Amino acid sequence: ALVRKGAHVVIAARSMARGSALAEELKRLEVAKGGGDHTDAAPSPSSSAPSPDSTSPHASASPVTTNDATLAAAGDATVMLCDLASQDSVRAFAQSFRRKALPLHGVLCCAGVILQPYELTAEKREVHFAVNHLGHFLLVNELMSELVATASASGIQGRVVNVTSNMHHFTYRIRRGKTGPSRGIDFTQLDDPRGYDVTNSYAQSKLANILHAWQLNERFRHR
Repeated sequence: ALVRKGAHVVIAARSMARGSALAEELKRLEVAKGGGDHTDAAPSPSSSAPSPDSTSPHASASPVTTNDATLAAAGDATVMLCDLASQDSVRAFAQSFRRKALPLHGVLCCAGVILQPYELTAEKREVHFAVNHLGHFLLVNELMSELVATASASGIQGRVVNVTSNMHHFTYRIRRGKTGPSRGIDFTQLDDPRGYDVTNSYAQSKLANILHAWQLNERFRHR
């Protein structure tokens, strides 16, 4: 949809082959459409897991349209390597993006690990929380200066969109015989396999997405 509106979408993908195939498909759609209206560019992280997070986007915002003459009339899509399960990969992606000196009007956080068996990333973080929240949190933090600079130069408010789910209601209540926070995040046992539950683990990562979006709004709404 963003490409069809004329945006330059940067796909942050953990697989260059799959990301490039998607970029080519989006370009073919744009050619078939014959161009589009101007809109804000929005780097769009692709799935960092075999299945994308397709749950409802409660913590979200719509992209802002503009007639900024500096934006190309036709949309475009390019791909850059980024594995949200690796903080080193996220930092490398952000560094590479900054070097391109592109305007950044939005970041769409939509990667998702969904109901996976217990697994740790290479950095020893539980995979749901690592990919669904920590990777996106770091990505946004690394790119925040670009978002702020673009908003300041263009006069157009930037956007961060976090894709979350009603599953955020089903976080851990009792784990290993201990009652946890009501509808909260079990920070003391984030990476512990004991008492692990796929639903509860996924749910608390989705709650973290909402809290992240809420806190960003609190910090930036008056700027």
